Amino acid sequence: MQRLLAQVISCSFLSEPTISYEGLCDSLEERSGVDLTPQALCGRMNSDGAVQFMEAALTKTLRETVGPPLTAQEAAWLAPFPRVLLQDSSQIEVNEALTEAFKGSGGNASTASVKIDFSYDVKNERAEHIAIRQGTDSDQGFATDVLARVRKGDLIIRDLGYFSLAPLLKSC
Repeated sequence: MQRLLAQVISCSFLSEPTISYEGLCDSLEERSGVDLTPQALCGRMNSDGAVQFMEAALTKTLRETVGPPLTAQEAAWLAPFPRVLLQDSSQIEVNEALTEAFKGSGGNASTASVKIDFSYDVKNERAEHIAIRQGTDSDQGFATDVLARVRKGDLIIRDLGYFSLAPLLKSC
């Protein structure tokens, strides 16, 4: 069932970004014969289990697409660190009906965009964190978020867009 929900959600949103829960239920029934009410689908999509499933699916996708695991020689420099976190963000323009929730830059760009901030633990090959915010948020604004998740000995690698003195001063 989880696989079906993931397929319907991702495929339906790709073809129709403003699809409703009712539309998703119709798509689910067409594809698999599963009859689900919009309220039941909403409950499943907003559950802790759905979040865990999507994190697991993202981790599996990254493992299969990033390449083979690190060799012993490649991993030698990682030995002193319990986790090696790569962090970056990506911005995606979305339907302008979402402008109120996800502000974009406007001008030649959409007035609605989403910024996805993602951290991946290279050493342990797993997604560490994902945050979805409005497109006008800067990477620098994500700089201090990691303080709540960082552990002693972690190595964090990210570009200069995240540079901020605040996290450095808090760690002293």
